[in-house]
Amino acid sequence: MSVLLIRWLTPPGDARQALRMRRFLTGLAGSLLVLLLLLYCVLTGLLGRDTGIFAAALVAGGNLLFFAVFRTGLNLRFADPSLTAYQLVVSSATLFYVAYHAGPARPAFLYAVLTVFLFGVFRLRTRQLLVIALFDVLTYAVSIVWPLGGPAAGGAPVDVRLEVLLLMMMAVSLTGFSLLAGQIVALRSNLEARNRDLADAERSLKRRQSELSELQQLAKLGTWSRNIDGGGREEGAFWSDVMFELYGLTPEQPVPPRQQIRQFVHPQDREQFDRHVDETDRSNTGGEIELRILPRGGGIRWVRVQRHNVIGSDGALQRQYGTMLDISAAKQSERRLTMQHAVTRVLAEATSLGAAMPEILRIVAESQEWVAAACWRITQDGQRLRCVDVWGADHPLLKAFSALQSGRRVALGEDRAGLLLTAWRTQQPNWIEDIVQDAAYGRRDAAAAANLHGAFVLPVVAGGVVLRVLEFYSHDVRNPDPLLLELAQSLGNQTGQFIERRSAEAALRQAREHLDMAVKASGIGFWDFSIATGQTHYSVHVGEMLGYDAASMPAGQAGFTGIVHPDERAALRAAHAAGVAHGKPYAMELRLRLHSGGWRWFRWRAQAFYDADGRAVRVAGSLTDIEERKRIDRAKDEFVATVSHELRTPLTSIRGALGLLDGGVAGELPDDAKELVRVALSGSERLSRLVNDVLNLAKIEAGATALTASVVNLDAMIAEAVSANQTYCSGFGVTLRAAGGGTRGAQLYADPDRLMQVLTNLISNAAKFSPAGSEVSVTSVTSVTSVTSVTSVTSGRRLRVNVIDHGSGIPASFHDRIFQKFAQVDGTDARARQGSGLGLSICHALVTQMGGVIDFVSTPGGGTTFFVEFPQYDADQTQEHRALSPAKPVAGAVVPQAATTATTTATPVATRIATSTATSIQGTA
Repeated sequence: MSVLLIRWLTPPGDARQALRMRRFLTGLAGSLLVLLLLLYCVLTGLLGRDTGIFAAALVAGGNLLFFAVFRTGLNLRFADPSLTAYQLVVSSATLFYVAYHAGPARPAFLYAVLTVFLFGVFRLRTRQLLVIALFDVLTYAVSIVWPLGGPAAGGAPVDVRLEVLLLMMMAVSLTGFSLLAGQIVALRSNLEARNRDLADAERSLKRRQSELSELQQLAKLGTWSRNIDGGGREEGAFWSDVMFELYGLTPEQPVPPRQQIRQFVHPQDREQFDRHVDETDRSNTGGEIELRILPRGGGIRWVRVQRHNVIGSDGALQRQYGTMLDISAAKQSERRLTMQHAVTRVLAEATSLGAAMPEILRIVAESQEWVAAACWRITQDGQRLRCVDVWGADHPLLKAFSALQSGRRVALGEDRAGLLLTAWRTQQPNWIEDIVQDAAYGRRDAAAAANLHGAFVLPVVAGGVVLRVLEFYSHDVRNPDPLLLELAQSLGNQTGQFIERRSAEAALRQAREHLDMAVKASGIGFWDFSIATGQTHYSVHVGEMLGYDAASMPAGQAGFTGIVHPDERAALRAAHAAGVAHGKPYAMELRLRLHSGGWRWFRWRAQAFYDADGRAVRVAGSLTDIEERKRIDRAKDEFVATVSHELRTPLTSIRGALGLLDGGVAGELPDDAKELVRVALSGSERLSRLVNDVLNLAKIEAGATALTASVVNLDAMIAEAVSANQTYCSGFGVTLRAAGGGTRGAQLYADPDRLMQVLTNLISNAAKFSPAGSEVSVTSVTSVTSVTSVTSVTSGRRLRVNVIDHGSGIPASFHDRIFQKFAQVDGTDARARQGSGLGLSICHALVTQMGGVIDFVSTPGGGTTFFVEFPQYDADQTQEHRALSPAKPVAGAVVPQAATTATTTATPVATRIATSTATSIQGTA
């Protein structure tokens, strides 16, 4: 109850204010004693009733006043919030007032004044006490010489001499008490400081002990010590909690002596333990050892023990202390890594899983301290597990157990083979702590004879199929080990990966053999060029076709350029530049010099590859021997040209005669005869155009066509071509229009007649393949790119002319043959259109000879855009760069299909690789 009252009276929230309130309440108890003393004096007549009531009111009022000050916090505004000095002054003044009226009881109240002053001695400083002592002495003196005189109780008159003596004694006592207070305060401060320091040190020590205990628990680090008497006997020992835990004991048990500790050591390590103890006892410093212990409760722990000796002045061993660290996890990890490395090495060197399994059994068993092991696999009929490999330590009983296992078969339906079949069915490791006590294990008698207890079964799984089941046995009873289970899983994964890798290697080897056979049968060679390093790799068949061996094959791009025929180098350069710029496959036919010195025709195909930034980094392709096909083509062309030439003279006579007949020279013909003459005349004209086209193409390819180059205004050339073909397009119901472009005033260097021939051919094709009522438009654009032409390398503006139709488009299957001779689209209405199939081939030959590029963009059902592209004319070009005549035979380069539409000014790929490909382009030919 009193505690609740104090809590209610004490102001909450401020600990120091609460402390001041408690001190005030302590002083309040003294005030109660004063009130009792007043009551006694009133009752005995030593003090008048009115005086007693007034004095009691002063005491109660003063305590209420100070309580209110403390409760409201007004004391915090004073220099000394405890208000001890003020309380002493008020208490002393009240007591002196009562003593003045107390008569014979006067000394009692004077003693009360001294008691109050003594309370201040323990609370105030010396200077404050001297001031209060002076106040008390003066007050006492005033009470002696007060002019009203005499005590109110009407007692005996005051003996002034005695009062003066008391006054002197009070002055001396109060002064002494004040001076003594300084010493008391100093001692109290020192004592409080020391107590605080001790409390802080104790808290720090407890915190450090707690942290040390937690760290030892986390690190599995135990500490120990023992004292040695003069005779070398053990007197007392200390173990930390971790030490008890490592040994499987509880801290409530006594620390076992060293002779009993030896029983916890693994039997195979006891000799090493004894030797270590003897050596450390004789050593002045101590030592360290790693060994296995057998904790109470089962299992094996690896520990590292460190010992330190304390040698006395007499040179005798007085004390030993040290640590014991649990290193089981580290040892397991070390053995696991060693085992995994060894298993990986065995699997890498083995030709099959069966060949590797005996060594894997030995490695796993020895690393995990198993004494026997066996490997089982499913028989071919899928009904049994058969033991195919065994391993056992060098012991007669173990060898007998291994011999019993070898060749043994277990039916998959056998109920008593639970250990083996459970792992096979669940595809999970299986563990038995003591197989001798397990009724489901069917080989208990043989295991007991070999002193085997712990057993572990590991299935080797790959692709969801159990390939093997491995068994391991130990002499001791073993609990399931999470690290070993993880190790088993890792071993299974390794073996599974081995199977998958071997399967993949076999499949890859078979695929490579098939590819080699297909490549050898196809007669195609492959090459790969790195733009960054400049190195070129050739397949074996490339060397075989050219007659080179691996050592003499031309090195790098420059070496390959050196064996290209001079007439094809420029065309190769142009095809390569355009292919890299457009990012599409490209090809051409060229002649290469054989190692024997002759020339042979090949078809060269290539594809550029780019990095994430769009820079060309590699170019790869193929090389096909087309010498026989070229020979046949030459014979065919010669035959066609000869036949065409021989047909021209009689064809001219026939056409002339039919023309005369149609003109009425022989008189008016009957209507039926006139129609037949007109049909014959139309057919002869078509045949005449075909013969002329064949002869023109033959002359171009033979280099017999001379090109007369001059500066051509592109816009004027387009306007002339559109004007010349308006009537032709109108015959198909098609509108021909020249659309504006960004080439105002632009010029190029070409043969104007041949360029007009090209544009006329493209426009006529567009009109023939456009539906009636549609429009054919001719546009011109400029682009900035880095492209190598037949005659020079140009890094700057290029001019492009687009001929756009809205026909049915060109099928994708026909794109590669569009510029070949006599090529016409089948399966559409194209066969109904008149034409020889030579126009685009002639255009391609002419544009290539003039240093340009011809290509197309087509979408089935969305129309086609054919375009020709030339470098823009530069007045500073030398005559050497402008020379186009005499013409060289064209090798028949086929440039890739463009990746842009008719309105695109530059392809994104070309823009990104403009700088990076300039060097590689020049080195191509």
